[in-house]
Amino acid sequence: MRGLLPIACALAWLAADAGAQAQSSPRPAGVAATRADLDRELRYQWGRSLDPRSVKAMSGDVTCDGAVDQVSGHVDSEAPDGPFYRVTVVSNDGSGARSDVVSFEFGAGREQLCGDGKAAPLPSVALESRKPEEAEELVGQPACGLAIRIEDGRCDAIRLFWLLDGTPEERFGLSRN
Repeated sequence: MRGLLPIACALAWLAADAGAQAQSSPRPAGVAATRADLDRELRYQWGRSLDPRSVKAMSGDVTCDGAVDQVSGHVDSEAPDGPFYRVTVVSNDGSGARSDVVSFEFGAGREQLCGDGKAAPLPSVALESRKPEEAEELVGQPACGLAIRIEDGRCDAIRLFWLLDGTPEERFGLSRN
């Protein structure tokens, strides 16, 4: 019984957050997320198994809310299902830092990275500026023009665009070319 209250509170917060986002039509101005916010989220999600030296971190307004977000990428080699490449975006809408994570398997599919996640070259992450119209054309819906580019050195790059009308379940649009 002890663990049910935090879970119930978290579910209520998620439902309230989703409802508030659905009701708001203009994009609210955000607050800059800090590197400390990113480090805290990474520690919470992956604990001590994550070597901070293996994390590539950068900052930019990938959510188009007028505030700086923190973005990171790293290979998670501790996952029981094999290695994954994790991209984490930490933003702050004014009520506190929140994170969104996208995980990529290694393989040869459209939403996978080439290679095995163990041998060089390992994937890298960077920010890439595009015009909003171009971003919308690439993902099929309104999206922020600052893309997160994941390059594995073997296949075409993957670009993640923050969807301006995205839902809590689907925040990113993916483009591969």
